[in-house]
Amino acid sequence: MYIGSKNYDGKNCYYFKLNNQEEIIEKDTGLIIHINDDTTYRDVTYAFDTVTDLDIEKPDISQYTLQ
Repeated sequence: MYIGSKNYDGKNCYYFKLNNQEEIIEKDTGLIIHINDDTTYRDVTYAFDTVTDLDIEKPDISQYTLQ
């Protein structure tokens, strides 16, 4: 197992490597931003502040009746 620091995509990160798997975690947020193993090579992206009032609006259930 290896734990260290790494600059990834211009971000200060923690770098973890165990056997054939590596993960890169951004130091400022604690979020995983990269995963790599034998079958997966993935950059992870996150989107914040994208939920609107319409997304969480209570649905209209007036056409339903209780039985």
